[in-house]
Amino acid sequence: MRELGRPVRAVIRNLSDDELVVAQGKENGEREDLSFIERARYGTLLEDRNFKRDTIMAALSVDKTELSRLISVYRAIPTELIDAIGPAPKVGRRRWMELVDCLGDRKFSEAAMRC
Repeated sequence: MRELGRPVRAVIRNLSDDELVVAQGKENGEREDLSFIERARYGTLLEDRNFKRDTIMAALSVDKTELSRLISVYRAIPTELIDAIGPAPKVGRRRWMELVDCLGDRKFSEAAMRC
């Protein structure tokens, strides 16, 4: 902005990684109505990056039970299938859990044909 000669109003503060994740999660949640699977992906990504469950729950504004559901559903469905389906904004938790049940222990391609 300095190069463009434009003024900017900003609040600058030092944040820990945990504080940053919580702030980012809340901002994204308020700005966009994230779908169930998008929230599940974000929660799983944070867990994979070794953030504590309390931090992830605060970032997503969910309780312990809902966070467990988000992460377990995301881990049960192959990423390729999630990517192929996309954000599916009108598909809630129940439908994603039904897909997990449908997939069961079968291989992705075999189960997808049956569903």
